[in-house]
Amino acid sequence: MLYHRRIGFPTNVELPRGIHRIRYSEHAIKAAATDYIICLPMAVDFSKVKLIELEVINDKATKAVVRIPQGDYHLVLALTLTQFGPLTCRTVWENHKFDNHKTLRRSAYAAA
Repeated sequence: MLYHRRIGFPTNVELPRGIHRIRYSEHAIKAAATDYIICLPMAVDFSKVKLIELEVINDKATKAVVRIPQGDYHLVLALTLTQFGPLTCRTVWENHKFDNHKTLRRSAYAAA
């Protein structure tokens, strides 16, 4: 099931926490180059990022989309969550920090 912060995350699932190293997929590296992102974080601290989206399978968080403030932009990372080792960033993009578009498709997400 896929959950969004505006709709709510399930209360029976442990949300990602702590500091984790990041490994970037080939796709994420290409996406960063295409968007001229030259500085990618080596780790994510879940206490300092905004959790936007969470995928849950069998009551476990398996994927997360997070927003990291970086000056005039927010860096958005789609991460595969793992119990051990670094997290894998599947793709990355930037949003302007004042980008407040309301394009949420509620039908794509489960209610908490």
